[in-house]
Amino acid sequence: MMDATDIKAHPTASSFNKGGMTSKLHGVCDSKGGPLRLHLSEGQCSKKPVHYSKRLDRKGHKIETLFSSLKDWQPIATRYGRCAHLFRSAILLAATVLF
Repeated sequence: MMDATDIKAHPTASSFNKGGMTSKLHGVCDSKGGPLRLHLSEGQCSKKPVHYSKRLDRKGHKIETLFSSLKDWQPIATRYGRCAHLFRSAILLAATVLF
């Protein structure tokens, strides 16, 4: 499963030029909902339209559960990391502990 979620930055994170006020977290999970790949991009970047599949949409709850579990961690939910590489490190640490 592959999906993306938007994360708004904490007010103190806006002092750095890198990353902007929002970030987009892209994820790929396995059939059990565990993360396989996580990628962070700028929130304002656009992606090509993804082909919609009803069969895969029925299984979308697994990737949504992955994002929900990651956003339970306060530093991730509020995008507390000022730099993109620190925020990505927090995401990977949370994924390692959770899964």
